[in-house]
Amino acid sequence: MFAKILGVGGVLVGLSSSTSLAQEITRDNSHEAFVEVKSENSQVSGDVILGAMLIGDDVFPQVPNVVTPPGAWLARNEPAKACVRIVAKDGRYIAENAYTIPAGFAGERADFTYDGELPDFLQNRKSVIRVTSGECTAQNPTLVPASWADAGATTATTLNLFVNAAGNFTAVAVGDGTRFFEPCRDVTEATGLKYTTICEIPVEVLAEAADPIELTFLISRNNTEERFAATVMQVFRK
Repeated sequence: MFAKILGVGGVLVGLSSSTSLAQEITRDNSHEAFVEVKSENSQVSGDVILGAMLIGDDVFPQVPNVVTPPGAWLARNEPAKACVRIVAKDGRYIAENAYTIPAGFAGERADFTYDGELPDFLQNRKSVIRVTSGECTAQNPTLVPASWADAGATTATTLNLFVNAAGNFTAVAVGDGTRFFEPCRDVTEATGLKYTTICEIPVEVLAEAADPIELTFLISRNNTEERFAATVMQVFRK
């Protein structure tokens, strides 16, 4: 299965879907246009976490369909909601759309179909995915690890979190930081204002964490330390 832990090797991503048509995930308001915006100039974001992915931003989709492990979508008695956002590192593209996962969903992965008009714009542009549970307007939603559907069957050994730190030093802790507390990697560029830092957490650490996984980001700004909390869906256990 997509979310199965292979020893300490990681999470398997990019498998073909076996979800039946009756369990198909649908975009809310599918009769209306897919919500996406392309800009001539980079747009600054106020969000801290812009992506949570099982692959890096150096993987470019031919078509930006999104997949997640089945996780907490499985065997629900009622439909569930998810918000899928795609942003380009250069700040020139953003899409945000809501989807419904049907009650009783039992797929080996969850597929969120892209039906926009700008796939070519993203093919050679670093972009990241942020999938969250609940409505797009939810405050402090739970992050769901994601990947591009056409990334191929690879084994992820890290969760990559893409952080808007404005070029400042950033570190991340899992839980109380006893098991994992590490600095993040700076990826600041002259252009590209959406995210400047990638925090990489090993899957084997996340498999031992609580459910949901509690993360704390520490960002140093102007000689002060700012803290931001986030939760991640626990999809890493065996």
